Amino acid sequence: VNAAGRGRWETFPDVIADDRFVQLRFAPDERTTLADETFTVHAPRNMRALVRRGVRIELGNKQLPNGAAERDRGGLLGRVARSPRLWLSFPFYVWGYAMPKLIARRRSAGPIAWDRDTSLREASRR
Repeated sequence: VNAAGRGRWETFPDVIADDRFVQLRFAPDERTTLADETFTVHAPRNMRALVRRGVRIELGNKQLPNGAAERDRGGLLGRVARSPRLWLSFPFYVWGYAMPKLIARRRSAGPIAWDRDTSLREASRR
């Protein structure tokens, strides 16, 4: 973020989704991806870790006004319906999508605390 962009807010709010907070300060046409820069995102090692990560994302987005835009679910369902090879894995996708939302809804009534996926760290220690 350059100095002009950073000038769009005074202090960072005390939220989990600080990266999303910054992203929302800029319109899509103001964002860019640097061609020569890369990063790696490691997927959680198991379903439990995936759901915990999803809960953290949901709770973080709930702390922000208009923090998470909904995706087009109709398009996804159509793609799955046309691809029999996806049918078996679709219930797992739904579980990984729905459970974090349900858990986050239940937890959002109380204090929200940072939670992280330790499954990759635990796997590397073995």
